[in-house]
Parts: sequence; C-alpha cells; structure tokens
Amino acid sequence: MQLAGKLDKYDFTHLLFMLASSGKSGKLTLTEYGGQGVIVFRQGQIIYAASSSPRETLGNMLLCNGLIGEEQLKQGLEAQRDSAEERRLGAILVELGFLRQEELEKVMAAQTEKVVSEFLGWHTGFFRFEEFELPDQGEVEVDARLLQGRPGNLLLSDGLPPEQVLRDLAHKLDAASAEQAEETRGAQAREARPEVEAGPAAVPEAGRFESLKSIMVEFHSPAFTGEGTLMILNYAQRLVGRGVLFAVSRTGSRGLGQFGIEPPEGSSPNFIRDLTLPGGERSIITEVIARKSAFVGPLEETPTNQLLLRKLGGGWPDSVVAAPLIVGGQVLLAFYGDNLPENDPIGPVDELDVVMIHAALAMEKSLLAKRVEHLEDLRRQSS
Repeated sequence: MQLAGKLDKYDFTHLLFMLASSGKSGKLTLTEYGGQGVIVFRQGQIIYAASSSPRETLGNMLLCNGLIGEEQLKQGLEAQRDSAEERRLGAILVELGFLRQEELEKVMAAQTEKVVSEFLGWHTGFFRFEEFELPDQGEVEVDARLLQGRPGNLLLSDGLPPEQVLRDLAHKLDAASAEQAEETRGAQAREARPEVEAGPAAVPEAGRFESLKSIMVEFHSPAFTGEGTLMILNYAQRLVGRGVLFAVSRTGSRGLGQFGIEPPEGSSPNFIRDLTLPGGERSIITEVIARKSAFVGPLEETPTNQLLLRKLGGGWPDSVVAAPLIVGGQVLLAFYGDNLPENDPIGPVDELDVVMIHAALAMEKSLLAKRVEHLEDLRRQSS
C-alpha cells in the first residue's frame, strides 16, 4: 500500500486511524514549509516518530522529569561508553537501579506523543505512506548506537496505538477545546474521503525492507542534552531566585526545566513541562527571539506574560532576565528568570550570554559529528 496526498485536503487524525486499522508496517513521511517529519508503524502501531525540529536526548528528559540525578546520568553515560557492546542508555540506567522500566517506557511514550502532537498543527504540505516489511522486533538492538544522544530517536519496542496517542493528547487540552476538536473530527470522518493518490503498487514488492537506521539518519536536528540544560540552569541560579528554560519551536515555547518554583497544588513535580506559550503572541520569550540577545528590565504587561506569571505562582516582578540560545541563526532555547517573591535587583547578565554561547557551540559540535558519521556510513555502504 502506498498513499500520497496534501495535508490541507486530508485530516491527519483520520490518516492515523486509517493506518492503524490497516495493521500495516511502513513509513509515513510528512513535509511542510520549513519542516519534515516521519512516523514508523509496525503492524499499525507507532514505534518511532521524529521531526526536523530540535529534540531532547533521553538523558535530558529523565533529568528534567526528576527521574534521575546529574551524578546518576554521568554514571550511566560512563557505563555506556565503557561497555564492550553497544547498549542503550535507558537500559543501563534501569540495570543500575537508577530508573524503573515503567518510568523509562512512560517517558519514551510521552516524547513520541509530543512529536505526533507537532504534526497535528501541520495543515499544509504533503504526506506519503510507503509500506515495507519490518521484523517483529525490528532493529531495536542493532541500532542502539544510532539511538544514543540523538534527538527524538526513541524506538518503542511494543509500539503505541495511534488512537491511544490521539486520545492522550486530547485529554491534555482544555475541556472545551477537546470537545470542539472531537466534533470537528467527527464531522470530517462522516464526510466522503478526499481523493488520495495511490502508488503504483497496492502490494509491496516481495521482501522489500527499509532499514530503520536509514530512516533515522534523515533527521539531523540539534539535541538538548542533560549536560547543556544543567549548565544553563545551574549558572542562572547565581543571578535569580527562580527560572524556566523553554524549548522554542515554530508554534511556541515549551518548558523544559526550572528552579525555585513550587508546583501548583495538585500538579506533578514536572508540571513545568506542560507549560506552553504561543509563538504568535507577544511575550518576553518572543521578544528575546526577535532580539537574539539577553534582556534585563521590566516585564511588559501582555496577555501571554500574564499567563506566564500566573503559571509560575502569581505576582509581578519589578525586573526580569531573559536570554536566547542560538544555533545556526535560529533560537532553539530561551531562559526566563526573576526574583519573586523577594523582588531583589538582578545583576549583570553578560556571563549568561557566554554560557548560552558555550551550550550552543556544544550542540553544533554534536550535530556536525552526527552528519560526519552519517556520511561515513553512506561511504561504507557504497564501498
């Protein structure tokens, strides 16, 4: 089975449900202006999802979720480096007793959902599904080296049902928005399907197999590592009493980590990772994205800034600090900090800019190393 079409004529949720019900194995490729994405299915289950947007490494996700500490991550990475065979970091951390298997699986599933949620906002561009054979266990062990430290490259052994992914995402929406979305999807499902271009062959060529590794190397995007995130947050604690580090995307900014902020009553300790700020509305984050340099001064009273302060516990600071992390001319991370509730003055932030530059250089170096590795793999395959 091979399908292709335009995203503006074919509902993405309908497409996922159709692929799930087909029970097929294959690759769904998505392209939009400025972005690319891929979802890999094994017998209708999602086992892998990635996009060209910057992603977090597993170590960073575990750190920011408070599931492991900095020293535990260091020990896990050292054990991985010293291992005679290629091993995945998550398995090592579980073996060392630093992490439970169910915690690891929950984090990996949540990251896959985040990637899929990004595609829900793609209303233009194109999609193509190509069916191919995939063993029951795929290349989970074979490509362990490839998965380490790569943004979004979290391969799920058992897979996620697409309907479960969409249901979990819907539950995170505001109740009214979720209800409206369900009504819209229901109306679209009742309508006649838009025309979809069929590939030349309804049945895949016998024995056709596409390597998961070849799919994964298509997406060389910067990775947010635990070391880089901690470097920024640890230094920022010298300047302010509380702060939030945001991951920046085309659609908005999402919390990665924080310090000095008590979770709201009834919230989980990692509540900051559910904090999102829209990219199309004026805020302190969109301001530093436009400036591409650090800012210290009074916070402008905009709706999004008011939302930010409410989420952080209320109050209004006399002065705030914000700074961007820039890779390849694009702002990928942004830090926000203030001194509430004491409201003490904020000191010089020149060194925070330097810390951001060091973290950006580390990301660029890692990205370059991945590209060189990919070229070497291609050279070996052709020789």
